[in-house]
Amino acid sequence: MSEKRQNILFRVQLILMLAFFVGFLIWANTRCDRMREKYRDKWEERQAVLEAARQDSIAKVKAADSLAKALNENPSPAPEGPGTTVLSPRERYTPLYVTINGLNLRREPHLDSKVLIRLKLYEEVEFLNEVTDTTTRVSLGKIETDAPWIKVRSKKGQVGWVYGAGVHYYKRKQEGAI
Repeated sequence: MSEKRQNILFRVQLILMLAFFVGFLIWANTRCDRMREKYRDKWEERQAVLEAARQDSIAKVKAADSLAKALNENPSPAPEGPGTTVLSPRERYTPLYVTINGLNLRREPHLDSKVLIRLKLYEEVEFLNEVTDTTTRVSLGKIETDAPWIKVRSKKGQVGWVYGAGVHYYKRKQEGAI
């Protein structure tokens, strides 16, 4: 009888171990499914964000291309005054700094043109990629300069021409100017 009992006890232990193992597999599978869904949702969200960013980039490139195409098909009228050179519209605006206090921003690139505003020393303006082909000789007090006219936009949005010796890529004062 003891051998029969041992045989039954062995079978019960085997059934219990098998039941525990099957239960563990079921628990692990459901846990893995939940984690898989969680990561899939995160992955899908990230893919949506990346796709939105990609679409935004594509839209910006298309807008820039259409603007460049429109500028090339319908160029703006040539600026008045001495001959000017228009640089590529795709170039970025470069900041320039006023080197002479009270520098005149003029409507056209010559000394007789109407003054729109007076710019302060070290004021930043945007270079609009236009420079006259000719230069103008101007006495600035203790110094005499010969420079072209440069088209710029002020911080207030006014567009006009400044004398080239009155602006520079670095903040500095034009020595000898009144």
